[in-house]
Amino acid sequence: MESTARDRRIAVLIPVVSPLLLYVSFWSAPLLVLGYLLLRRRALPLAREVMLRVLDLLLSVLLFSVAAGLLIGSLGVVARDGEIELLELASRALIGLFGILVTVYAVISLGFSAFRAWHGQLHDPKLSMGVLQALRGRPRTAA
Repeated sequence: MESTARDRRIAVLIPVVSPLLLYVSFWSAPLLVLGYLLLRRRALPLAREVMLRVLDLLLSVLLFSVAAGLLIGSLGVVARDGEIELLELASRALIGLFGILVTVYAVISLGFSAFRAWHGQLHDPKLSMGVLQALRGRPRTAA
């Protein structure tokens, strides 16, 4: 993918600024998606693709966290109903461990995205579900 120096600089900022913005306020996530939707025609090509992949990664991490939280939370409910303290302790430990693992994966993947964007390449995270990429569809070819 051909990219200019300006395109690469903007593309590097996206994986760095997006998690910081989400850390400040989780409710800024819809603003990131809205920003992508509004600027996707005007944005530079590399920055647009990096933004799409970062949003897909963040959405995938959120969906994995919700699914694991429900599963581990149900284990905690069973432990409390059965008054099994060891199982409740294991449930709390799993929640902490899963949170740490997901955070480390997201930070490493965003770091790879920034590094590869600096070199004008795209990083495709392995655990990304590609939800937004599927919604975008395939570009049509001129007939």
